[in-house]
Amino acid sequence: MISHATQILRKLRLILTKNAKTRLPFPGVRAFYKQLAGNDRINPIFYVSSSEWNLYDFLVDFFATQELPKGPFLLQKFKSGLRDLIHSGGGSHEHKQEKIEELLLRFPTLKFILIGDNGQRDPEIYSKIVSQFPDRILAIYLRDIKDEKIDTVIQKAIQENSVPLFLIKNTSEAQKHAVELGLI
Repeated sequence: MISHATQILRKLRLILTKNAKTRLPFPGVRAFYKQLAGNDRINPIFYVSSSEWNLYDFLVDFFATQELPKGPFLLQKFKSGLRDLIHSGGGSHEHKQEKIEELLLRFPTLKFILIGDNGQRDPEIYSKIVSQFPDRILAIYLRDIKDEKIDTVIQKAIQENSVPLFLIKNTSEAQKHAVELGLI
């Protein structure tokens, strides 16, 4: 979902003026996620987010409106108050790493594709995940929302484990690479 997580004023404007039916996903996400899920829904999709549980109903409505594949949401602890609302999705993001590790341990035969962006800490988190579970990650797609390169140490750590890492501008790039890799 387009959230402007790294731009507080734009993020606040979205929170105050849009709802689950008027917010938009990035173009092409619906088709890509449906392809990843598989035609017969054979591939589970887990949504790990730095959003808090108080946004659960909003997320369910958004996903239903946008016809995105169903899957469990793994969110942060409930927060309240205006300050928490403004800083929603912030923090250390250790929650993401913990939840992904739990999934990998709970489903030891599944392989995963990690999708995120370079706006907060996804590259660093995914690098740690790859170093712990190198044979379980098929690919990493990071939306380039900051026009910055991924730290070379993080990039090298991921590539040393032979995990394809793609810094993408749009979903169609990810979709193209996923087809080339035989993931969809």
